[in-house]
Amino acid sequence: NYLSLLLSDREAGFNEVNSHISAVFFYLSMDYLLKEAEDPRFITGRCANIIFKGEVIGVLGEIGPQILENWGIEMPCTGAEIDLDFLIRTKS
Repeated sequence: NYLSLLLSDREAGFNEVNSHISAVFFYLSMDYLLKEAEDPRFITGRCANIIFKGEVIGVLGEIGPQILENWGIEMPCTGAEIDLDFLIRTKS
């Protein structure tokens, strides 16, 4: 099971989506790291893997313009996903 989010706003950016992920980890009393990543869904240089206890458990970033165009979306978007099953197993 994954927790996913998509933000759409004229000012949507990497820092905004990271702040939402940061809030999730804060309320879970868990720490995470970000490591720059390449993912065809996101803009190069504006994408990162979410790392928890040395494992990649998700990704976040700014959705690439070609993806937005393919869907007819004119507003900038950012997104993220986290493997909740991994977090639950690790938290227990």
